[in-house]
Amino acid sequence: MLFEFKNQGQWSYICWPALEEAGIFHGFVTRPRDASSEEEGIDFHGQARGNLSSERGGRVPAAVKRLEGGGEAKYPRAGAPLPREGATGYPRAGVPGIDGPIKAFSLEHHILMNQEHGDSVHLIKRGERPTAGDGLILLEKNVAGIVKTADCLPVLIYALSVPAVAIVHAGWRGTALGIAGKAVRMLKALGVSPKEMCALIGPGIGPCCYNVQEDVARVFREQGFGEPVVQERQGSLFLDLKAANTRMLRNEGLREINDVDLCTFCREDLFYSARRDKGNGRQINFAVIQA
Repeated sequence: MLFEFKNQGQWSYICWPALEEAGIFHGFVTRPRDASSEEEGIDFHGQARGNLSSERGGRVPAAVKRLEGGGEAKYPRAGAPLPREGATGYPRAGVPGIDGPIKAFSLEHHILMNQEHGDSVHLIKRGERPTAGDGLILLEKNVAGIVKTADCLPVLIYALSVPAVAIVHAGWRGTALGIAGKAVRMLKALGVSPKEMCALIGPGIGPCCYNVQEDVARVFREQGFGEPVVQERQGSLFLDLKAANTRMLRNEGLREINDVDLCTFCREDLFYSARRDKGNGRQINFAVIQA
């Protein structure tokens, strides 16, 4: 699968163009660009020097094409009005990475919840607006589902035949609780075959950097996750959230699972990291079914 990097003002996002063409506007958003935002791998000038990966087809070259935007974004707006900054249930004011891209990508009609690191997934069909949880299944059109991340994984699960798209926030607790698998089962309950579903796994902390303690490792081992999910190197334990979620989705019957293969901790030029930045800053990840 070939992904692209796109621009809107100072904000950029990673997307799969074929999914956009099919009517699902989506993106894994980066931190805002600045003069230092260029490093080996993927830069902000359209150079395809790195790889994005596909669980199904191995590593594939990245399509990192810069599409410069300006003025109004070309995407429709969607759902309830943008809450004022600081409004109850929308803890965005003063958090770097949240308000800017919502405005830049014209996501004024959206759902942005208080995330709980749990497995609550809400079905959005006709005006439902939950304020707390970690996952959304969107059937309603022109309403953006948004999750915030800064090391945890954003996972999109979509079925173009409905159309429907799920977006979940999967940190270690949500992954241990099986939130991605739960979203798939909810789609199955709507009559969607797993053969019709595909998944995109966005940027998150990788096993290269995600050092955990024995108590966290034990949670995953007790659920049957050994190598490569729990890794031991030089006396330390590391967790691979992407491998855990990939296995979970595959066990639910998904055949196509694609991973952008970018570590938020490693790539300070592109992403906020809760561990590296001591909790300062979040990026958003979004999906909306366009009418």
